[in-house]
Amino acid sequence: ANSPTTGTDAIYGDYVTLGTNWYNLANNFDGILSTKFSMSFLFRPSNWGSSYQALFGNWTGSGYWFGFAGNSYHVNMTGGSANPSTNTTGANGVWMIISTIWDGSVWKLYENTTQIGSDVSDSSIDFAKTWGIGIDYNTPAWRAYGDLASLLIFDELIPIEELVLMHNEDAFGPLAGPEPEPEPEPEPEPENPWGYGPGYAY
Repeated sequence: ANSPTTGTDAIYGDYVTLGTNWYNLANNFDGILSTKFSMSFLFRPSNWGSSYQALFGNWTGSGYWFGFAGNSYHVNMTGGSANPSTNTTGANGVWMIISTIWDGSVWKLYENTTQIGSDVSDSSIDFAKTWGIGIDYNTPAWRAYGDLASLLIFDELIPIEELVLMHNEDAFGPLAGPEPEPEPEPEPEPENPWGYGPGYAY
């Protein structure tokens, strides 16, 4: 879309402002996934409570999109067969971490590390589509408005506690090395068993 508007938050680091800006990804996902999926985003809304706002999606009459519907987090499945929409505590200007985890059988939604709503059954997700960030691929009316600091997507089942921690600014930086071995302390000088002072050579 347009040139991105960016900024830096004192706590969460760099972000991009969505709304007038959005991104269409190339078809870099392959086929139907039927095992595991984890997605999480760190987002600060600026139009909370409005209608559909897609943060990540590929809807073209069918497909998937993840984002907001009013004051709820919304996951829309292909064909509308399973559409969990769950109230969150979001507000304009407040950072929130919303996550979706699918174990190949059920979807679970989380705000921070707390599950919101009930499990929703589904059997697969078709990734062989063109996905959008901040838009539902080709539906400008469903744009998300706010600041996106990070969006994490895995074809693995990541425990929610770990997934939330990955939003740390240095989550993918070099791992800390092992603690250095302590320096050995010098051996104490043996005491003079004879009780004399230091010896002198004449």
